[in-house]
Amino acid sequence: MLVENALAKDSQSSQISELAIFLLKNNKIIYQSTILCLFDGLNWPDSYCCVRLLRLSQSLLDKHPIVDQPSEQFGLVLNEQISERIFTNCLTGLQLHGEHQEIASLLTNLVYTIYEKSPIFYRQVYNRVITHIPNLNSKVYDEFVLKFDKKSSIAGEKVKKDLFKKIIQPIVGKNIGQLHKYDIHIRVLEPLNLNKKKFSSNETNICSLFDPNY
Repeated sequence: MLVENALAKDSQSSQISELAIFLLKNNKIIYQSTILCLFDGLNWPDSYCCVRLLRLSQSLLDKHPIVDQPSEQFGLVLNEQISERIFTNCLTGLQLHGEHQEIASLLTNLVYTIYEKSPIFYRQVYNRVITHIPNLNSKVYDEFVLKFDKKSSIAGEKVKKDLFKKIIQPIVGKNIGQLHKYDIHIRVLEPLNLNKKKFSSNETNICSLFDPNY
């Protein structure tokens, strides 16, 4: 119910105010602390807070994407450690909240947006994080990285996103009812050879039915 309420909130509640942008742009301490708090919160075991932080993170990235050099227009300039940390937090958030379909969808969109709109330098950092995903399909991963190569990329947005979903699938959290689930194999058993006792119609004594010498 709390997750549904958070998802139903008005979109205005996730807007970044001009004062907040001014502080982020002009105060380095507030800037780094806010970014880390915003993405670290995705690992909190609180679905309601996770949804609210997801909305804020997505709104921030849509208007102020990650850039490699500062400019007049405010953009998120991150060092290697912070960029690796926020990307890792998004993936671990998927592992924690993935059982909620709505949250998993928002997280997937967020982490894909981070990867897609970041410069090449940041993607190299993200690729190092992705290679640590357990049971990673190396063929799908290589194909995904190739799709983002500017020289050879002719793939559509949907193709890239589908490949990305396949890459992160092993870490997406599952409902407790789906954990430790295994395929049920029903064996074909041979019929039992039972010694059927034949009784003559003339025998009416019920004691003969329990006679071991019969």
